[in-house]
Amino acid sequence: MRRIRWNAKSSPAANAGERLPKLVALFFKEGRKAADASAALDSLHRFRLKVKAARYTLEMFRPVYGPGLEDRLKRLRTLQNILGAISDYCSTLALVQDRLPEKAEVRSRLERLLRDRIRRKRAEFRRYWTQTVDAAGEEERWKRYLARPVRS
Repeated sequence: MRRIRWNAKSSPAANAGERLPKLVALFFKEGRKAADASAALDSLHRFRLKVKAARYTLEMFRPVYGPGLEDRLKRLRTLQNILGAISDYCSTLALVQDRLPEKAEVRSRLERLLRDRIRRKRAEFRRYWTQTVDAAGEEERWKRYLARPVRS
């Protein structure tokens, strides 16, 4: 995601209302790419970092939004957890492949186990993304919500 240029002369609420909907549009665009079944595993890791950045950015604006922000932050935390598990499984798989002999039976069992867990978590990510985060109309709801901070 590209950097957002904040207007130092505007209030935090005015900045949030103008700029956060643009951040969310980029977030949804990246999320759709990551949720594509053909997305490479490293793209999921990059998206996890973008989810984290988006969440931390939104958390800074808690004082200017109402309780609806908490639900959105919860969704981002769930995404982070799912993507974090995928990343952990990928790292563990690389470690197994690096440290265990290629012909070792335990290596092949661990590889199968980890690949299966990666596959399941990827499916969970795609399901959660499409059914919850990016369900019909969600992007527009996020943008409308973020365009109207409740406190200035």
